[in-house]
Amino acid sequence: MNKSKERKISNIYLDTIDLKNYKDNINGVKRRTKHRIRWYDDNAQNPLLEYKNKDDKLGWKNIYKLP
Repeated sequence: MNKSKERKISNIYLDTIDLKNYKDNINGVKRRTKHRIRWYDDNAQNPLLEYKNKDDKLGWKNIYKLP
């Protein structure tokens, strides 16, 4: 049994005016990127900018600390 502490994750997803990222995901585009601002628990003073990349079955994130 995993006894790790439960945490709250908050996200703000960023997209183009025509919702390209959303449509790519719904349509199953094999090479796509999601952009989001994320923070954990109630610590909005330490947000991260994440680029979540997908290339077919391979996925990775580029994460940057925001000021």
